[in-house]
Amino acid sequence: MTTGMTTDLSLGLTSTSVSSLGPSSSSEGSSLQLIIVDLGTAVVFRVFNILLSTFVIGVISLLGLMSNTVTIVVLSHQVNESINIVFLGMAISDLCVDILSVWYTVACSINESNPPNFPFEPLSFLVMTAIIPKMFFVYSTCWLTALVAIIRCLCVVLPFKVGVLFTPRRTAILTFGLFFIFVFCYSTAYFRNEFVLVFFPEVNASLYIMVELSKGVLIDDMVYYLGFVALPMVNMFIVICCTLILVIKVKASVNWRNKAQSGKSFSKEKKSVPVTGRESVTKEGKLTKMVVTITSVFIACNMPNNLVIMARMFEPEFSERGKYQFVFIMIHGIMYILETVNSSVSVLIFYNMSSKFKSEFNRIFQFLFQV
Repeated sequence: MTTGMTTDLSLGLTSTSVSSLGPSSSSEGSSLQLIIVDLGTAVVFRVFNILLSTFVIGVISLLGLMSNTVTIVVLSHQVNESINIVFLGMAISDLCVDILSVWYTVACSINESNPPNFPFEPLSFLVMTAIIPKMFFVYSTCWLTALVAIIRCLCVVLPFKVGVLFTPRRTAILTFGLFFIFVFCYSTAYFRNEFVLVFFPEVNASLYIMVELSKGVLIDDMVYYLGFVALPMVNMFIVICCTLILVIKVKASVNWRNKAQSGKSFSKEKKSVPVTGRESVTKEGKLTKMVVTITSVFIACNMPNNLVIMARMFEPEFSERGKYQFVFIMIHGIMYILETVNSSVSVLIFYNMSSKFKSEFNRIFQFLFQV
């Protein structure tokens, strides 16, 4: 992949420099300088790509595997609460993301080494076996995060109705329904792409290469804009709106509590308030803060993807084969890291912000503290 891109780019720069300058050695010198600069860019890009795909993503995804495995084990003992059922679905989806991220590092190594007698064109193999299937679970995590934000937002805005609307059974059906719907919808990408055996004379071998099967310009554009532009934008809009509402409610609750405490400090009326009532308010506030933290991490890690989508709409050359290909690919590498981070930090948030999760974790994994 890198070699092909470098060749195209260097030839383009060379022809431009030759046409813009006159004949003689100055033209050849300028062309040579541009080629050297381009080769330097390609080397930097290649080193960046190798370190990114084989080391950084590999380490984060391995930690994410352990994180989500622990989260699934702990939350499976707490499915009596609706919000925990959604968290469990998110953890399962995130575990799939991390598994495919680990495989992504392996596929990237194959792509970089280009082993002999390998029956697939390496880049096609990487896309079809690692990048496309990871997309299924990334988007399912996105919509489960939106579901968490909606449920928590309704708990704050309509506290007496949400318990009737989102019973544990209904929440379980909704959670795993969303999970399977989005996995199935995005898995239809395999109906638009397939492996085709093509002979490559430069290596004197036939290799399977990914070929996109067009269903017509109109249908292809509709699928792309619906699945990869409209839905991610709607998802981000929902999460941001719900997060803002929760932040406003949390601040209002804190201000009210501070005023109440300052006005009734050490009074008999304050002592007569049941302790369980205060504990319930504190518990709800902690849960809201935890959901805000989860959605904030989600926004920070997924907002770049939405910005890149908008950039591609306004600048066609911002693509893997366009004028800004190196920047595009490096940004996508960073976005891949952010998606993996978003799928790997759940256990840290739950452990530090949920007392029930922490106590259950300590009970299940108490042997770790006895060593």
